[in-house]
Amino acid sequence: MNSSSSGGSPSASRPPQIERADINEIIESIINLIRYNARYKSISIYFEKSDGPLKLSINKTEIKQVILDMIKNSFEAMPESGELAIQSR
Repeated sequence: MNSSSSGGSPSASRPPQIERADINEIIESIINLIRYNARYKSISIYFEKSDGPLKLSINKTEIKQVILDMIKNSFEAMPESGELAIQSR
C-alpha cells in the first residue's frame, strides 16, 4: 500500500529538511526572482539586511515559500505602484 492510498501525502511521512541557512541570502534570491514583476508594477524594493550573516536552522523550501507569499501579498496591496521595505535583524 502506498502513502497516497492511505490518505496522506508522500511528504507527510518524511521529517522536514532542517538546515542552517543565511536568511539574508534567501531574501536576496527571492528579490532577484521577483524583480521583473516589481518593475512591471512600478514597485521599488528596499532590503536592509543585518550587518553579518543571519544563520537560522530552517526548512529552506518552506521559508522561501512564506517569504515569497508575503511579498506577493504586498504587491497585491499596491495595485498601481509603491515601495516595499524589508529588514532582517
